[in-house]
Amino acid sequence: MNEVPLKEKIIALFKKKKEIEKEIEKLRDDLVKQLCPKHKHECEPAYCIFRITNTCPFLKIWREILKESE
Repeated sequence: MNEVPLKEKIIALFKKKKEIEKEIEKLRDDLVKQLCPKHKHECEPAYCIFRITNTCPFLKIWREILKESE
């Protein structure tokens, strides 16, 4: 059977997935740095008044991105 080539393809795709996820995280962090009203380098939504009041520019954009990427 062709199990070995399929296995190799699956492994290669998982490796690409990890690389893509890392790049998305980096870009998300860059977006936080650009848009966070508190000038944070990481989003801390549990402690953020802008999240609580639904006025965070980063979270607004991030939600749009997630919605459009579905």
